[in-house]
Amino acid sequence: MGKSFNRLGEAARCGLARMLLRLPASQREAVRLAANGRPLLDEMLGAYEEACLALERFRKEASAEPTLVNEY
Repeated sequence: MGKSFNRLGEAARCGLARMLLRLPASQREAVRLAANGRPLLDEMLGAYEEACLALERFRKEASAEPTLVNEY
């Protein structure tokens, strides 16, 4: 079963953490500061987290459509 978030803030924090791991160290602090208290960015980061979780699920499923995996 997939992860369920109680509120957007939790998903946004997880999405931000994932994004920071993918960025070079020199850009992490700037992104962290930019994300602080911006509702639209929180929404985007929450959507990023949900997309990452969906991709993980699709990759684990034997019957997953390759085009869907590629899209994510």
